[in-house]
Amino acid sequence: MNQSTHTNSFRAEEYFTPGAAKNLGDLLSASAARDPQKAAIAFEDRSISYESLEQATTRLAQWFVQQGCKPGDRIAFYWPNSIETAELYLACFKAGLIAVPVNVRRWQASESVIHRE
Repeated sequence: MNQSTHTNSFRAEEYFTPGAAKNLGDLLSASAARDPQKAAIAFEDRSISYESLEQATTRLAQWFVQQGCKPGDRIAFYWPNSIETAELYLACFKAGLIAVPVNVRRWQASESVIHRE
């Protein structure tokens, strides 16, 4: 389907300055500046505002860097779907890390081992 026939297409230029966003972390920062109190994520009976999500993911990204993580490093996490899982993803993006989620439904400790390279 081309954009001209789809009226609800995502138009990046409507959300951030072209060329300014480098990753989803940058897009989150732009959204937090534009609509800080707007709900960024709603999951089950909870939600988090763009401002709170921006602050939480920045702190977590800084923590990853303080622990010695460098851009391009892989961060594996075993976590069920939640707001906190989204925070982990976004923090990884902000720090230039590669998020590697482990599927909770398929994980069997007796069959798999995750290690730090």
